[in-house]
Amino acid sequence: MRWFCYPTGDEPDLWAHWLARQSKRAQAKHAVVMRFLSDGHWRGPHWRALVGAYQGLGEIRIAADRQWRLIGRREEAENAFTLLMICYHKDKVYDPRDALETALRRWREIENGLERTARHDHPA
Repeated sequence: MRWFCYPTGDEPDLWAHWLARQSKRAQAKHAVVMRFLSDGHWRGPHWRALVGAYQGLGEIRIAADRQWRLIGRREEAENAFTLLMICYHKDKVYDPRDALETALRRWREIENGLERTARHDHPA
């Protein structure tokens, strides 16, 4: 599996930066989920494809101190995942509230060549 990450301003590796700030419990849950996905098990409870206006995107789900959502795009044919946004989810509401719109905008920037992703070797 190849992993990519949308660069955000001064933080070229949003994923590593986010993970380093998490509790040991959340880091352990992340490791379990990443092993599951790396082995090709892209289904619930750790993965959910989004629908409607966000079709083409999906969320890696990490249930730890919070219900984390790592929103991105999975390219099955290329065996790749691009992380676009990290947020958490509570009571059917994303925080930040515009997380899905932000992820979709970032993916369009990548598609249109306005932004380039960085290869990410996720810590699992």
